[in-house]
Amino acid sequence: MKSKIVDKTVQHIKLPYTSKRISIGKKDMSKFVKTKNRRDIREGKAKKLLNVCETALKKNGSVYLAGVFSINIKKEKWRMIDCNHRVEALEEFFARHPNATMDIEFQFHKDLSEAEERKVFDKVNNITQQTTSDHLKVHWIDINIQKKINNDENFPLNVSHKNTDNELALHSLYLPYLTKDDEPYNGAFNGHALEFIDEIKSWNTGNGSKLTKDGEDAFLIMKAFVKDFVEAFGKYTKSNVYWKQPVLFPIFRIWYDSKGSFTKNVLVKRFKDKLTNGGAPTKTILDWKSMGAPRGNCIRAVRCYLTDLNMGIKRINNQVFIKDKVKGTDGQGNPISNSVRVMG
Repeated sequence: MKSKIVDKTVQHIKLPYTSKRISIGKKDMSKFVKTKNRRDIREGKAKKLLNVCETALKKNGSVYLAGVFSINIKKEKWRMIDCNHRVEALEEFFARHPNATMDIEFQFHKDLSEAEERKVFDKVNNITQQTTSDHLKVHWIDINIQKKINNDENFPLNVSHKNTDNELALHSLYLPYLTKDDEPYNGAFNGHALEFIDEIKSWNTGNGSKLTKDGEDAFLIMKAFVKDFVEAFGKYTKSNVYWKQPVLFPIFRIWYDSKGSFTKNVLVKRFKDKLTNGGAPTKTILDWKSMGAPRGNCIRAVRCYLTDLNMGIKRINNQVFIKDKVKGTDGQGNPISNSVRVMG
């Protein structure tokens, strides 16, 4: 069965706004309000914008910063919907040049709710594509499964909208889950980040961390997987190579398809014995850890891991496997068996 994710576009959002070109200075910076769920600042991008402003001031004696600032006016304050990096650059620019002014194009909305702000953000960034982490942060409070995970003391890790030192990005768990039945297995999907968010929000029921049956299944399956994964490869840290997507995604599919044929202890021991060198990564793991987003590479990584996992295991019933009934190639020209068991 294919994953439920389908191609779709963000619906046109009819929220009134006024466009204005305004000259602002240092005193105007106090009007901006940084929302709690604003996407993360990339220092390099803010620095480039600052350099553009400084170059224009030096060359022309004035600055026009291209791009529209999306603002929601509430109680005379300017809530930033989509202008985070530019405002970050402006703060530093006016700190260095307190007497300077800058011409900016604004798109002013008025008295939008936080939900409406998120819709505006999605509409703007469906054109100017942002990362999955950017969109997740904007929608974070509306995603029940992240609340369920982070409120469960027995779940082996915490999740965030992105990888941090001690939190795994939510999509690193649920991209492979949502494509677990795809044949051939690609590990992730090629759709927009909002399609992923729509899918996991479809598990919401009511407020707080309540989930539909599909959501509960998704929670329990990944909880079991993460427990086994931690036992085999160690707790999540940003530096633990086993938690990189080209390693995590293929191993999840092998675990998911094989778990009904092996006890937990046997499966964990096989992972630990065959894919680690006394706890250290094997050559196969090191070769794949830096391959980037899985997708086209994922089925090939699966075959490499299966080769190592089944090395020296002669009885077919003792070999781990993935279920894949597709006859053809993996998109890279490599043949795929039409057998239920795809061995290394």
